[in-house]
Formats: sequence, C-alpha cells, structure tokens
Amino acid sequence: MPVRPTAPLILAATLAATAGLTACGGGSGSDPDTVKVAYNRSTDNKIRFKDNHLAEVKKQFEKANPGKKVKLIPIQAQDNDYATKVQQMMRSPKTAPDLVYEDTFRINSDIKAGYLRPLDDYLAKWKTWDQFVDTAKSAAKAEDGKTYGVPDGTDTRGLWFNKEIFAKAGLPADWSPKNWNEILEAARTIKKKVPGVTPLNVYTGKARARPP
Repeated sequence: MPVRPTAPLILAATLAATAGLTACGGGSGSDPDTVKVAYNRSTDNKIRFKDNHLAEVKKQFEKANPGKKVKLIPIQAQDNDYATKVQQMMRSPKTAPDLVYEDTFRINSDIKAGYLRPLDDYLAKWKTWDQFVDTAKSAAKAEDGKTYGVPDGTDTRGLWFNKEIFAKAGLPADWSPKNWNEILEAARTIKKKVPGVTPLNVYTGKARARPP
C-alpha cells in the first residue's frame, strides 16, 4: 500500500497578510491593527479542536505583538458550503477576511479570480519556513510556481488495491508503485482488461451510523 503525505489545508490571507501566511487578493476592513481570520467550524458541536487551537494562536500572537488584534470568524458549514461562503466574502474588500483556511485544490481557481496573493516575500524572511517538509511546501504552491499558503498540518493518504482484480488484469500481487505514472498505467490496464471496475475515494474518520 503506497502512501503519500499531503497538506490538504492551508491558511490563506488578504492584503493585510502577516509573515508566514497565504494571501487573498483584496484588502479587508479599515483597521490595520486587526487581523480577521475565517475558518471552517465543524457542524458537530462536540468537535471544537480547531476553535481551541486558533484561540490559543490568537492569544500567543496578541501577546507577541502588542497593539495587534486577531478577530476569529468561525463559519459553521460543510466543506462545499464553507468554500462558497468564503468566496462570497472575498469578493468585496469590505467583507474579505485577512486570513482564511482553504483546501489546497482550490488555490488555483481563487488565484485566477483575484482572491489570493503570493507570500514568497514573507516566507523568504521567515526562518520557520525552512522547518517545513518539502511535500507540505509544494502543496501550497500554485501553477505559477509561487507560494500562496502555509499548511498548518498534513495527513497521509493510503492507496489500497484488490489483489483478485489485479490478478485478472495481469498485474503483480506485490504491486508497489513509485510514482503517479505507474498508478495511472495500472489503472489503464485494469480499465482495459477488467472493464466495469470502479475506483473509490473513501474518507475514513469519525464513525457515523444511520438508523435502519
């Protein structure tokens, strides 16, 4: 089972971006001493780890930067609804947050829309950036080669395969791809020799049950 470290979430920001954060492309608010941070709050009211984490970050930031304030803007919504609400906020300098949590796959579309700005100049002066692993850094890079985000966490994705299907397709039982091209080649082989097979992307996390 090959695994691939990824950085699914980055922290993105507006023109008032502080060192080490990604940026959206519009000014927000009239108070230069207040940084507004929009983030996705879980729809499960029992889950508040991100709220608690950001509250602690806010406390530390304000202590280290006297006179500066952080305003947290929780948006309680499912992922797609959250993305829609954030994009609506970023359309106007009056409502755009200074920092926003964003899924990495949304970066390029938001850059083209003019919502994000690169942070390379900030990151060049931020020593902590050197401590980030390369895969996390690359996840925050856009198609133009510039960095628009700083991941605050990573995860590891697993790729599982059915040995019986692989045998029918003539693929080895000890298949261990070294890159995406080998994965795509195996997928094409299966599609050709074992038609009707459907690959699945499954999120595994907190268990949820439906009533019978």
